[in-house]
Parts: sequence; structure tokens; C-alpha cells
Amino acid sequence: MNALLRYVRDGLDGQPETTDVEVQVEELTVGSASRATLQLIGRDLRPEHAVLRLRNGRLWLTASGPAIEVNGSAVESAPLATDDLIVMGGHRIRVLDPPSGFDAALEVRLDPDVNPSDFETAFTTALGRTRLSKRAPAWLLLGMVLALGMGLPLTNVLLRHTGGHPPAWLPGDAVWSTGPLIPTHELASHGQCSVCHATLFERVTDKSCRKCHDHEQDHVRLDGEQHAAAEPTPRCAGCHREHYADTMHFVPRADSLCTDCHRQPKALTGRRPIAGVTSFAKDRHPEFILKLLRPEPGSGASAGGVTWRDALVPIGSAQEQSNLSFSHVQHLDPAKVTRVGGDAPLGCADCHTLSVDGAHFQPITMLGKCLSCHSLEFARGRQLPHGQTAEAVTILEDFYVRNFSGPPLPEPQRVRRLPDRGAPPPACTGKPYDCGMVRARFEVENQFKVRGCAGCHTVEDTGAASLADRFRVAPVRLATDYFHSVRFYHRDHVVQRELTGDRACLSCHHADRSQRSSDVLIPPIAKCLECHASQATADKVALRCTSCHAYHPVPAGLPALEGPS
Repeated sequence: MNALLRYVRDGLDGQPETTDVEVQVEELTVGSASRATLQLIGRDLRPEHAVLRLRNGRLWLTASGPAIEVNGSAVESAPLATDDLIVMGGHRIRVLDPPSGFDAALEVRLDPDVNPSDFETAFTTALGRTRLSKRAPAWLLLGMVLALGMGLPLTNVLLRHTGGHPPAWLPGDAVWSTGPLIPTHELASHGQCSVCHATLFERVTDKSCRKCHDHEQDHVRLDGEQHAAAEPTPRCAGCHREHYADTMHFVPRADSLCTDCHRQPKALTGRRPIAGVTSFAKDRHPEFILKLLRPEPGSGASAGGVTWRDALVPIGSAQEQSNLSFSHVQHLDPAKVTRVGGDAPLGCADCHTLSVDGAHFQPITMLGKCLSCHSLEFARGRQLPHGQTAEAVTILEDFYVRNFSGPPLPEPQRVRRLPDRGAPPPACTGKPYDCGMVRARFEVENQFKVRGCAGCHTVEDTGAASLADRFRVAPVRLATDYFHSVRFYHRDHVVQRELTGDRACLSCHHADRSQRSSDVLIPPIAKCLECHASQATADKVALRCTSCHAYHPVPAGLPALEGPS
């Protein structure tokens, strides 16, 4: 039988949240046992409380325990039809019309009033509920259960803990397992409970988790500057609950995981306060703060050997310090710039290529992108090296000294290098070497002050006598992640309703209006709220806290906060 189990829970805002689980079983068992297909916890529920079978294409319920109602009437066995309501132990199960490919479908609403202590008593059985009595056979059976269920497995465990080799027939501590592991942990532990349960009769500690997950950071970092937390960091197993057939328990994704603590603003002892947030909605989530690169105080942005640091800047006042001179609007204007070999205008994808992770873009480099339009050829077959100031000066000096000393070489060609207009070269009637150096100096100054390098880069004229040491090009630094510890996938946004291609890109990033390289083209939260909300609606895509934020931060230092918080 191929059955669909649809678990329905009420979210914090009262809206229902559903999780679908597909099971393939000969018969669908219901009860408190972990091996049950549908595990229900409650004091009135037995380990094997009911069985659902398929007979002649119809679902039948057979009760093994008390307190089972179908449509308000107590039953022991009954056929089921669509919309029939089964109630057992406070849990409500409704029969659904099975979708295509399924033999049966059930909607399960768990009893929200189940006491946590019921989880501990779910597997206990009162003697009065059995056919045994408090006589010799019952005590004998109890002794056998203790020997087989605890004595022999405990002997196996103790032998292994003391370095012994228990016989293969001796049952291990796996008989105590209350349910399966998630597949990853099953593979890593090879089915040995002691990998995680290091000490007998003691719950799993964080130390056992960190044997494999040593790269995971605590949610509240205590390295470097101390940050006060409202509560201690919880145990790993407090959130990641193992031994549940329903793996949705293992990684909690409810917004309450975050909003329970972040509901109120907090001023920590570090440099970055925590803003209050209750959901992804207007006035319930703070405005974005961007992570930008800044030179360390005391060093000029164009000086060599600059140390760059991360800084958090409110989006309203964010400005890049990339040391580039660049205009998006000029490159997107078909009257000024077109693709090489045609009249088609440039598009976003001509320069911005999505990486394989779907989140970032490949770095834009001179060789990879710019060189196809902005040639570095200064004479036929002669190229200036990019990013090597001294070598470029030497090549120009060599070219013009040879040009004046021997047969004339081909004159420099201007190939799409904007701006490319300047004063004519000076006339010279002196010695060939001197005239070559005069012309070389003129071309070097043009390259670093008028056109060429100066067209895109910030160039510092140090005034040094040597041309090789006179000009210093500021290093280019561009941010690759504008958000600190936030996930965003561009691949999911290349189509936005009726918008595709450049129209989709420009709907969020207004590059067609940007005239300065210092412009940060990241949209504010209001743009995201046009398509997203905390709950899915007819025209909005739901965003949970964990859709963008990870509970465990990336292993990096805490950036400083610039401007008002």
C-alpha cells in the first residue's frame, strides 16, 4: 500500500503548516511504538493501537486498543470513506481522497495538549492491561525481560568499554534504541550507539557531536570580544532530536526558533547590536545592513599594501570604495556601447556570469570580461600588460626609443579605449634616444593621467623622477557577499513573474540609473516584500527565518558597524 500522510500543524500566526510523508507498507500501523507507521503519543495509546489495511480497494480500520472513534462513534472494526474522522487519544485523523499514484491518504492533526511526560511513559504498560497477574509466571517473565532486554545488552556494552570482545550472539545496546537514526548518522556511526552515547546512562553531550561537527560555530560566539547572551547556548540535542521516524524533527525550521530570542532588540557588549524581528514583514524586520570592504584607518585607499577590513553599513548610506571609475548606465546605453562584432546592446549577462552555486557571480576580470571590448593593444601586435605598472612603462620606453632610432614602427592604434582623445604628441628634433624618451614620457602620462589606465582606475601620481616609480594604480577591491551570514540564490530569481533576462535583473538592481562605481545596487527590504511575506499567499512567496539565515554562523570575525544602527 502506497500511502500519503499529511501532518497539519498550526503556526505561530494561526495559519496551518503541512508536511507530507510518503510511506509504502503492507499495512499501516498506528500506536505509540517507534516502529509504528503513524506514531501517536498519549497516555491512552498503546504501542500497537490500530491497523489500517486495504481490502478490495477500500481502507479498513481494525482497533487493537480502546478509545477509538470514527465520526463520533466507538468502533472496533469499520470500513473508512473519504472525510471520515478518526479520533484516538486526542489526535484527529481525517481520511482524504488519495492523489494520483497513492492507494490511501490521511490528514493527521496531532493533539497539541500532549504532556511532555507522555513521551517518557509512552512505552510503559500497566500489568492490569495485560493477561498476566502478579503470580509466579508474571515474575518469571519479568526476570526474563530484564535479563534479555537489559542484562545481556549491558554485558555486551561493558565488555566493549573495558576492551573485551563480546561474542557475536550477545545482543548489543541497539535493542534499547527508541527509533531510527537519520541516514547520515547511521552511516557515520556504523550502527554503534557508543559513538554518540559515550557514557552509560548519560544523554548525548555536545562533545560527542563535535567529534564530527567541529567546524560548526555556536550561535552566540564567545571568541574574541565577549557577547552577552540572554540564555546559555542550548545543547545540540535540544534542537536536533534523533530517533524519530519523521526526520522533520531533526532540523527545526519554525520561525519561533529565531523570534523567541530576537523578538526584542538587544544591546550586546560587542560592536553590533541585535535588532528586534518577529517576521519577514513591514515594520517587523529591520532594514538591511550591507557588508562592505574598507581600508584600515591610517592608510590611504590608493597606497600599496593596504589592509582591508569588513564593515557593516546601513543600506541607505552604503557607498563602495572599489577604486574603480565605472558607469553602468553608460555600458547599458546602446547609443554608446554595443557588443563586439554587432550592433546589439550589452546586457547584464555579458559581464555577470552566475557561479555554479547559484548564489554568487564569477569574478569580473580584465582578461575574462573587459579585454574583449577594451583592448590593451597600443601598436599592431603589441600589448601592454594589465596590472604591471613598471613593466608597462618599460615596454613603452623600449617601443619609442626603437621607433626613433631605427625604421619607423607601426603607430599606436586606438581600439575602443575610452576616453581616447588627448593632446597631440610633442615635436622633437634632438637625438633619437632623447626624442624616444620624450615621446615615451608623453604616452606614459597619457596612459596614467588622461586615458588608458586612468579611464577605469584610481591612479596616484607620486611625482617620482623615475617613470617606473611615478604612478601607482590603486588596488581594486569589490565585495563578493554584501550580506553577513545570509543566503540568497540568484538562480531562484532569474524569472520574476512576467519578467526574465535583463528585465528581471533591473527590476531589483537599478544599474540602468547608476552613473558611479560607488553606487551599491542592492535593493532595500521594501523591494523584497513586493514578492515575499512570512506566509504564502496567492501573490507572495513565503520566507521563513531559515530561508535566508543560518542558525550556526559562518566561522568569521564580527565586522564593525558604521553609521547609525
